[in-house]
Amino acid sequence: MSVPARMKFWSWGDLRAGHARRYEKAQLISLLEENGFEIVQFANYGFPFMNITRRLRQLLVHKPIYDNKQYTDKQELTEASGIDRAQEYKFKRFIPFRLMQWLIKCQRFFYNRDLGEGYLVVAKKK
Repeated sequence: MSVPARMKFWSWGDLRAGHARRYEKAQLISLLEENGFEIVQFANYGFPFMNITRRLRQLLVHKPIYDNKQYTDKQELTEASGIDRAQEYKFKRFIPFRLMQWLIKCQRFFYNRDLGEGYLVVAKKK
């Protein structure tokens, strides 16, 4: 599974993506273990590229019209989430494809550090 990491990164972009919360590493590990899962692999992804581009992404991606509404139901939040990523694709004009590939490869060196914006977890039921 992939979940958004680090609550300090919470923004309206999370609402647009349908995120109900962001997780801290220890919190996510505890939650999985308490619910009978054994963690096979755990990685933190997105550093350095997503961290570097955070402000730019927030400027390029329009604030969702539902931002001012308080969603209390998870299903309602999911239905209101933006699955259209056309705004994010604006990055293509700023970042050459080869540079993007290199940045994605670079993040592998940081998988075991808690620096990125997302967690990727492989777990199995005990």
